[in-house]
Amino acid sequence: MSDNVTGTTTGLVRAGPATDPAVRCLIWAAMLIGFGVWCWMDLSKFPYASPSKDINAFSKWATNHVGAVLPPLALWPLAGAIRHLRRRLAADDAGLEVDGRRIQWDDVAQLDASRFQSKGLLTLRLKDQSDLVLDAWHYRRDEFKQVVRVLEQKVPLVVGRVHQPANDRRV
Repeated sequence: MSDNVTGTTTGLVRAGPATDPAVRCLIWAAMLIGFGVWCWMDLSKFPYASPSKDINAFSKWATNHVGAVLPPLALWPLAGAIRHLRRRLAADDAGLEVDGRRIQWDDVAQLDASRFQSKGLLTLRLKDQSDLVLDAWHYRRDEFKQVVRVLEQKVPLVVGRVHQPANDRRV
């Protein structure tokens, strides 16, 4: 696999992170913080009531007291947003680098593109019997396409097709 199929050399091609996954995580974090602060501000409005006497009053108390612990839980989607924004993908003549993990072209057995048209997923089957899934949703689209072109040159395509034929009008 180290020999280039087309005989051309490629420079370093990089794909930076897409912002969509991070924005979705940040929205979840904002909702958790907002609801938690709202509940925290209303804690004094709902005194404790025994569930055996008044279930509605107890549910109001429980919602506000449990909801007040949501802001610390916002750290989880914030960490996810940071993780998404730190994603990196790069390909060159020597190999592929995915989030700091370097993979030589000799270590890649095949490229499975059977789910690329429908889901944007490319699966690299490595010689150590492990799989590495590259998801187009996590990277900037134009930059990811450039990395895919390098992959097509360096790795034998076994299943599926990466590009649509010209007469295929699916969106």
